[in-house]
Amino acid sequence: SGWYFQQFLKMAYAYKCPHKYYLIWDADTILLNKIAFWDNDRKPLFAMKTEFHIPYFKTIDKLFCKEVTKLTDKSFIAEHMLINKDCMLDMLAKIENNKMLKGEAFYEKIMHAIDKNDIQASGFSEFETYGNYILKYYPHLYGTRTLRTFRDGAKLINKKDINDGVLKWISSEYDTVSFEKHSYHKTSKKFKSIFRFIVRYRIISFSAYRYCYKIFHKIFKRVIK
Repeated sequence: SGWYFQQFLKMAYAYKCPHKYYLIWDADTILLNKIAFWDNDRKPLFAMKTEFHIPYFKTIDKLFCKEVTKLTDKSFIAEHMLINKDCMLDMLAKIENNKMLKGEAFYEKIMHAIDKNDIQASGFSEFETYGNYILKYYPHLYGTRTLRTFRDGAKLINKKDINDGVLKWISSEYDTVSFEKHSYHKTSKKFKSIFRFIVRYRIISFSAYRYCYKIFHKIFKRVIK
């Protein structure tokens, strides 16, 4: 429930925001390098990625009676997004005006739009919903860009080892890193100490560390089987 609630908070801030734009940023994501949120023409920028989760778009279809659907082969889930307050308010009003869904407030409509089988497996995304809504109704409002983002920080690095030195190590290859609680990887104590040693002293590049970690776990899974 908390996962849905934090999305609704990001959306509902549009009712209170005193500015034209506001930035939403996932709390488990750390900014590593300076990035721009506007292009040279002062157009806000979406950071595009390649994720694709079908339940998100099943929900979007219901929210807008299929007027809004997946309109790009890219994903808007970049762990942050610059929101145009007026566009968000427009989107929330459109959701609340959908008489095909139960409830009155936008968050009630959204919960009723999610397939019951998807409730426990991420059935809604504020990023994908807002991004595709913009493409449908305000296609020229935003520009796009690609950032070097890394979501699997928690799989490779023990949370006790996260410090300024480790973040600087990662920043040579990525602009942001996320440490998502659900993705912490279980590794045997023997090998965990080896990986923690590499992280602590950064004796190889972060890309080399990622490669070694990936190869190890492929072998480790085969041994377990």
